[in-house]
Order: sequence, then structure tokens, then C-alpha cells
Amino acid sequence: WHNSLIWGDEIENVSIVGDGLIIGKALRGRGAGEGGNKSLALRLCRNVTLRDFSILFGGHFGILMTGVDNVTVDNLKIDSNFDSMDVDNCRNVRISNTSVNSPNDDAIVLKAGHALGLTRPTENVTITNVFVSGYEVGSLLDGTYKRTFTQANDREGPTGRIKIGTESEGDFKNITISNAVFDHCRGLAIESVDGSHIEDIAISNLTMRDVANSPIFLRLGSRMRSPEGTPMGSLRRVSISNIVVYDADPRFASIIT
Repeated sequence: WHNSLIWGDEIENVSIVGDGLIIGKALRGRGAGEGGNKSLALRLCRNVTLRDFSILFGGHFGILMTGVDNVTVDNLKIDSNFDSMDVDNCRNVRISNTSVNSPNDDAIVLKAGHALGLTRPTENVTITNVFVSGYEVGSLLDGTYKRTFTQANDREGPTGRIKIGTESEGDFKNITISNAVFDHCRGLAIESVDGSHIEDIAISNLTMRDVANSPIFLRLGSRMRSPEGTPMGSLRRVSISNIVVYDADPRFASIIT
């Protein structure tokens, strides 16, 4: 966490508020070796507010929150080259009124990994009134919305989606995603592959255009990137309603597997 432009470790009652622009163009991306590679990283913090600022070129993570409780993220604009916002092992998180562009990786992703050395759930999360996309980096903030980016690092179409998983050793509980717009990116993904129990998920009022893969992708798998002997997880009590999709790649169906 400390190899970041801004970092906080075991702090509480902190706000970062705009108006302002964080430019991380010198930050290193994934696999680039030593040096700072995140714009903002928070670990084991409480009572955090992030509001009214923008990030351009966020490095490997625009915002990484691990083990952070009681978080408000409101009215941010993030235009980045890899993951824009990772919420890992966090509780009581509200993300709203935010636009995120991430052509090479996920826009908003909830995780429950092993970075803290223990299993901790991600729970009580609300994501609402958000826009996610996979435009050319920088073209969200400058308002040009360039669709020239066509292939992410995995050689598929632009990413830029909302995802739960795939880092899924801890559980995901009590999560709502509503009023979200996806454009020129991948669809919604929910994946338990490392033993996670994903349950009580309500998703509603999504609209997607120019979708690069499955508009809806739900997966229960056994990658098991978790301590030996971890049993298979589960995916249950998931409600998905009021979804409109236009111009999805015809090679991909919506998938429940």
C-alpha cells in the first residue's frame, strides 16, 4: 500500500475532497517492477470520505481500499489504465454519482482476497448512480469519449466493467448495485472461484451499450487461490432485474455457470 502517491495505514476520520485532479502518469502499471504504482491506497482504515475529485492515469490501482470500514465515495471521475477502484475486505461502503473509465481492467471491482493475511468479508456495499466505460484513457475526462480502444491485455474487448470477484476467498454479503450505465466495455460479472460465499445480492436498473462480452456473467468455480483445504463456495440469493442491453458482441451469451 505504501508504494502509492497517497497512502493511509490504520487511520480514521479522514476526508479527501475536491475540486482537484490527481495525475499519476509517472506511476507504474502492473508488472512494472519497483516504484509507486497506485494513486491512492488505504489499509485498515475507518470513516473515510472521498468526494469531488478526479484521477487521470491511476497506475495499477487508481483507488485501492483493503480492510476499510465506513466509506463514502461520491462524485468522483476516474480515467485510468488499469483497475480504477478496488474495494477489498471492506464493510459499509457507499459508492455513488461516480464515472469510471478503465479500458484495460475493471472499473469498479469488489474483492475479498487474502492481502491482509486473513479471511474477511466484503459486505454492506451500495453502488448506485454510476457510469463505467472502456474508452481510450483520458477521453472520459476531456469529454471526447473515444472508442478507438478495442482490445484489453487479455486480447478481448475493453474491460471497464463492474465486477464482484474473482479474488474471492472471503465472503460477499448484502450488496446492491443500481442505476448503472455501461458503455463500450464488458458486462456485469459475479464470480466465486476461491471458496467465497456470495449471497444476498440485489442488482437493478442497468443499461448497457456496445458490450464486449457477456452482459451478465455469473460463475461458481474452483480456481481455489486460497489456503489448502478451503471448500467450494456458493452463489445464492441473487436478484437481477430491469436490465437493458444494446449492441452486445453476438459471440457471447449471458452466462450462469
